[in-house]
Amino acid sequence: MFSKISFYELSPKLKQHFNFKKNNLQAIVCDDAFLEIIFRNKLKNLVREDSNKEGEKISFRMFSGDEITKNLIEDSFLNLSFFSTNDPVIVINADSMNDEVLELINKENISETYMIFFFKSIKKNLEKALLNSQFQLTEVLSAKFWEGQKLLVFLLQENNINSSSEWQKLILENVEHTTEALSHFINSAKNELGFDWTKSSPRDFFSHFERERYDQFELINLFHQNYAKFLETLELKALDFEWLLTFSMFMQSHLVKVLYPQEIAAKEKPNKYEISILQISESQNKNIIKNGLTFFSKLEIMSKNRDVFTLDFIRLKKLETINF
Repeated sequence: MFSKISFYELSPKLKQHFNFKKNNLQAIVCDDAFLEIIFRNKLKNLVREDSNKEGEKISFRMFSGDEITKNLIEDSFLNLSFFSTNDPVIVINADSMNDEVLELINKENISETYMIFFFKSIKKNLEKALLNSQFQLTEVLSAKFWEGQKLLVFLLQENNINSSSEWQKLILENVEHTTEALSHFINSAKNELGFDWTKSSPRDFFSHFERERYDQFELINLFHQNYAKFLETLELKALDFEWLLTFSMFMQSHLVKVLYPQEIAAKEKPNKYEISILQISESQNKNIIKNGLTFFSKLEIMSKNRDVFTLDFIRLKKLETINF
């Protein structure tokens, strides 16, 4: 069984979605490290609730994907000895697990143990194997760049923070809409303010806070109007790999629409952003757009790999632009 569900929809439906008595093997795809930790802890609590008998303490065995070998499966889960346990198992970085191991788990009936595998992504052959298996496969959809409000509310709830609409408004105006940036802010503010922020003035707090947020659409305009200034701005975010990955993918999507605006042109009532795409498509040199696509596709790969030379790559592009 396979399903895709957003992080904010899954959280309140956790008990209904994950039925360990029906599916003791769970495979979860989540490309956001912060969300993975949150849901990992939520599932631990769910397993404890599901398994607990008269106050019995439930412990978990945790492995990395490369530690799950055929020998481990056979020794620990198939050929059970007197000293074996059926404590629930959590596997992180399951992408590194050997395909043969997954086939063995599928082939054998490991029904006595709850096993939860966390994947960063799913390769096609792995997806096929999981779909034709005893696993319940769930892809947790991370926040889109326009879902900052939902992400913030979710993280505030997870951290048991009592805030106000004014607090949320100022956070969204000043902090990047990523789990990493918002989580760091919440943890930092929590150390200073505790869990109840309603007793403090958000405007006083942000009066000494350096703004971190970069508006996506403002950056689009800067890219098309002043490329050198755009690269200077991008340089400041060069080591924020999570933000850079999201932004580089967004820019590729935007530039493809600029190159091929036919679908937007056919709309009866395009929105403000779509109208700007049509205007840019008519005025901008197509070679500049294609070069931009090449640049952002390279940037996507580098940010995915958390490449330490990302900053040098952006600086080199800035020097080329200045010299040109």
